[in-house]
Amino acid sequence: MSCAMKDLALFEECRRSQAAALRESEERFRLIFENAPIGMVIADLKGRFTRVNQAMADIFGYSVDQLTGMHFASLTHAEDLETDMFMVSELLQGKKPRFVMEKHYLRKDGEVINVTLHVSLVRDSRNRPRYFVIQIVDITERKRYEQTIKHLAYHDPLTGLPNRVMLRDRLALALAQARGSRDMLAVVFLDLDHFKIINDTLGHYTGDQALKLIAERLLGAVRSSDIVARLGGDEFTVLLPGISDEQDVLIVLSKLMEAIQQPMRFEDREFSVSASVGIALYPRDGQDSEELLQAADKEMYAAKQRKGIESLGSR
Repeated sequence: MSCAMKDLALFEECRRSQAAALRESEERFRLIFENAPIGMVIADLKGRFTRVNQAMADIFGYSVDQLTGMHFASLTHAEDLETDMFMVSELLQGKKPRFVMEKHYLRKDGEVINVTLHVSLVRDSRNRPRYFVIQIVDITERKRYEQTIKHLAYHDPLTGLPNRVMLRDRLALALAQARGSRDMLAVVFLDLDHFKIINDTLGHYTGDQALKLIAERLLGAVRSSDIVARLGGDEFTVLLPGISDEQDVLIVLSKLMEAIQQPMRFEDREFSVSASVGIALYPRDGQDSEELLQAADKEMYAAKQRKGIESLGSR
């Protein structure tokens, strides 16, 4: 609303009304800014914080006074700085009015946090850049929760090894690579013999500790490119990509069996276990994941039957 200069009294009243409305608007903005539950910042065109709210200070572990005058780059994780600078350039060039992104920041204590960042560029009536308005939401706990859920979906909760779902994913990827490179790969099934005896004599807790120890030993017996998975119970599967011939598999298998058969001691009792083994080779024994898994499982079951061992799970 503009005040036309027709009557001095009316003009002054209009000016006072406008001034009051402006003060009310500024006070409303101040209250919203200072009491917002998310981090809020006003930054100049060089990226320095000219105004910071308490939520922002709490997120980063600084006081409001310490953050005021600080440059955003001093808080930004090195991996994200180049992207940040590019996005700010896009705003200043008028290519977009705002941007939203997930990124990393550094707290005062050095902890890396995850945030959702909202940045808008405020322009004046002549479309000239004035300052940035920044909003930050701390999503560190949400990210940790998501990572935990993802890990549980793809890993065995007892040993931390990949589970059946991840094994199938990795096997499908290894097969695609093998087809392209014309390499071989092997799927090795390992079923521990008589493992139920440990659970029955020493209890399930000891049985679980033995499974965790065996998992660690299997990991130590393979290459970094190999995958050791636990399918459940006392069954483990090892995926060996990029092998040249069956002799390579036999060398690894010898290491695996040695790792499994090493004596274990729990509750002042020493015992050893063995395993029945099934091996399937690509492309000899199957062309896809299902065929290879079934072939290895069938051979492992036949080996167990030859030993006269009934296939009983550990749990």
